[in-house]
Amino acid sequence: GVKALEEGLQILGAEALGSEPGDRVAILMELGRVQGQRCQFQRALGTLQAAQRLLERGQDPEQQVELLGLLARVRFAQGQPDAAYDHLREALHSARILDDPERQAECHLLIGSLRSLEQSLAPALHHLEGAIQRFNGLGDAVGSARARVWKARTLAALGETVGAEMELLNALSMPPGSLTAAERGDFAFLQGEISVFRGGLGDAIRLFGLASELFEGAGLVWRERLARLCRIQAEASSFGGKGSTGCLEGSWAVLEQMKAQIEGSGSRWLDMEWHRAHALLLMAAPESTEVVASEALSAWSEAQAAARELRLPSVALEASTQSAALLINRSEKLGARSRLQDAYGTFQDLWSRIPEEHAMAFLGRPDIHRFQRAVEEAGLRFVLPERVDPLADWTPTLVNLPLASR
Repeated sequence: GVKALEEGLQILGAEALGSEPGDRVAILMELGRVQGQRCQFQRALGTLQAAQRLLERGQDPEQQVELLGLLARVRFAQGQPDAAYDHLREALHSARILDDPERQAECHLLIGSLRSLEQSLAPALHHLEGAIQRFNGLGDAVGSARARVWKARTLAALGETVGAEMELLNALSMPPGSLTAAERGDFAFLQGEISVFRGGLGDAIRLFGLASELFEGAGLVWRERLARLCRIQAEASSFGGKGSTGCLEGSWAVLEQMKAQIEGSGSRWLDMEWHRAHALLLMAAPESTEVVASEALSAWSEAQAAARELRLPSVALEASTQSAALLINRSEKLGARSRLQDAYGTFQDLWSRIPEEHAMAFLGRPDIHRFQRAVEEAGLRFVLPERVDPLADWTPTLVNLPLASR
């Protein structure tokens, strides 16, 4: 496919010099899409920027909207969320000027999905509802199902498991034959994430495995690698440090095999997920030696740094929580308290994004329970912060957890 696209560009360059750039832009966009799917993000960015330069001369607003969406995906995967949202704001603005409900729906779906990933759950629901309404108005059942799966994922992140199940049932009523391999893979992957939010790690392992197989069969390398890493994380989390290392030998082998692939991908997102999987596998070791614990702390630090760059506070909170648990096991309560006080700013950021009506359900999430337990085990008192606007940056020193009275 890539070879055919490159040959098409050569033909246009030789035979259509000076003609309208529309065909060349279309091929460049498709080539950039495929390069991104193959985890070649730097090449994809160069290809899409070449298309963007051509569009500036041709002024085709419809192609411009689609191109900006592709650029946003690449930027986010690379670890540049601000640039991604700049592209998406411009894309949605152009779609509104065009009065094009289909392109508006796609923009709302993409913005909603990225907001859901970064745990801005109220804005995510707003955009996903906008996408569902527009897809329904167009009679696009597949588009509506895609948006509903993301809405189910967002409700699960809010702790609303019943609402998530209802949305999921609506989305999965689509006949499998009406979905592409990529869409089937996305549906399986998002069901895996919903299972993680519910604490159903066995289901998550199965669903992430199915997603990776579907993505691999469709040649979607980037999505396949992400699904494999998420499966390893679920396997390590379900293991819980009990039993023999043999149970996780396969996971270790896959993770080591992926190391060079991830390092060469140019994706900060995949880099974060690799370090997260590495840390969880280290913590699942039946005998936690000083060397293993130090490696796990280092892996969590790497994951946390990437999460803050990507503006993914739930991963940053998990990294602080797990690091604190390791330090408590080593009887280093002062170090654990420092990690947890640092994490409190992250928790406040998450908490301030939760709509009032979902607050109690959110507190029931397994990762929030782990944070609360770690706080109490470190001798601190878990206090819900006041509902204020999210902190402007990631500096956590503005708030401190109080010491528990003894």
